[in-house]
Amino acid sequence: MSSRIRLTVTAVAGIVVAAVIAWPVIAFHDRLPDPMASHWDLHGRADGSVSPTRFAVITVAVWLVICVLAGANAIRSTLRVRRVRSTYFMVWGFVAGVLITLQWMAVWANLDRPDWTQARSITWAGAGIDIAGGIVLGALGVLIGRFGPDESLPSSPELPSLDLKPGERTVWVSTARNHALITVGSGILTLGVVVIALIVTISPQEKAVPYGVILLVVGLLFLVWVRVRVTVDEGGVGIALGVGWPRWNIPLADITGAWAENREAMAYGGWGYRGFSRGAPVVMVRSGVCLVVERSNGRTFAVSVDDAANGAALLNSLRSTIAAATTGEQAV
Repeated sequence: MSSRIRLTVTAVAGIVVAAVIAWPVIAFHDRLPDPMASHWDLHGRADGSVSPTRFAVITVAVWLVICVLAGANAIRSTLRVRRVRSTYFMVWGFVAGVLITLQWMAVWANLDRPDWTQARSITWAGAGIDIAGGIVLGALGVLIGRFGPDESLPSSPELPSLDLKPGERTVWVSTARNHALITVGSGILTLGVVVIALIVTISPQEKAVPYGVILLVVGLLFLVWVRVRVTVDEGGVGIALGVGWPRWNIPLADITGAWAENREAMAYGGWGYRGFSRGAPVVMVRSGVCLVVERSNGRTFAVSVDDAANGAALLNSLRSTIAAATTGEQAV
């Protein structure tokens, strides 16, 4: 599927979903109060309002921003592997389902009400319905993404190696960063600090304090997953995220081969640690070249890192050196 076709499909689907989001407000505009309820508290009572037109415009605008991001990803990603396509359409479908269901629930809650303060209650059950709408369209996206074949992958990857002199000790250290996540995480963290500072300074009783704390936690979680550091030496492979935690270590004796391979983060559900991907854990900080290590149990462990080919070459050389030394000792 060419990038032009992917972009066209993304644009058409985005326009259709935008129309579905806006349609209930347009169709029932005369039966909605102005302003209409647009937000409900934890007890299900309406506690915020906005004009129907503005409510529809804001929701559609959020969707269009998501479409722009999806379009950019559609251009950059190959989508040649079904797992990549399924994840891509699943995420996009889930967000579309949530926004569509949210719009319809808001219209239903305000329908034929004389004033927004008398809007119908939307409780946790309503939130569950909203999530269910996202799951339905997300599942549809998975089915759509599974159409078509996978790209052909090499059956046995090449195992690069280095020529190490007898007694030579070599260490390979490399990193990888996701600059987009660094920007987003830093922005969320800064926003959380600003929100808490303003609230504590102006009104300590303000209920928005928890929102600032949530922003801080989310920002910190983002920053944990923006950087990875990988070390290869005679002890094996060491993988550390963020400031050094979480961390994984694979002993050299447990490694049977290593190679570099290009992988898409979306094929594994996005960024982060994916430990249950067909029994082959992956640590994805960004899409692109990864160091793939095959273990003695036949499973692999992959991590996205720069200069992965040299790391794999050193691992294979160290493994061969140890194997040769062990064979020599047995012969003696």
